[in-house]
Amino acid sequence: MNPKVLRLATLLLAVASLLIGALDAAGKLEGIPLVWRPTNRKDVGVVNLLGITEIKIQVEPFVDTRPDKAKFGENQEDKQPKLATTTGSVAEFCTQNFAITLRQFGLSVVPEGGEVIVGAEILEFMVTESNTYKGEVRLKVSVKRQGKTEWIGLASGTASRFGRSYKAENYYETISDSLLEAAVNAIRDEGFRKSLLAK
Repeated sequence: MNPKVLRLATLLLAVASLLIGALDAAGKLEGIPLVWRPTNRKDVGVVNLLGITEIKIQVEPFVDTRPDKAKFGENQEDKQPKLATTTGSVAEFCTQNFAITLRQFGLSVVPEGGEVIVGAEILEFMVTESNTYKGEVRLKVSVKRQGKTEWIGLASGTASRFGRSYKAENYYETISDSLLEAAVNAIRDEGFRKSLLAK
């Protein structure tokens, strides 16, 4: 083969490899930010909030105890799973949006000086994709007053949806809906509400 043609073929192969690599990297959901995008506006139904709405609640930073703190999703459609990971903090994401949800349901959330301190350990924060997107968030929630633990309980939420394969938007919506449901389930829990009133 002509050396010039050989060099040109080698160069074209190298460029093609780079383009394929770039396209492949662009299609990955690794190191993406976390985005709050709930689609289900959860309703707690009729819940007795008598006396609770005046209590100043401080939400302390949640603790992420999962082994892989970056991973929040996995596509299992192929033999080799494709991951969804984040450079953001799952703990901050959960803390902030849990507090927002409490506020949206009429509770008084303050940045400091709370009469009660609500915190949580993040046990599960994951979207698994096969034929559908399935999300699960599990939080071990605690309520403390003057350093004394008044209540500990599990608040969990799930969500599922159909959508185009391996798309960030679907991961965001599924994990947001799961976290929203976990926060709403905490509000629904009579033990949680009673602990806010405990003196």
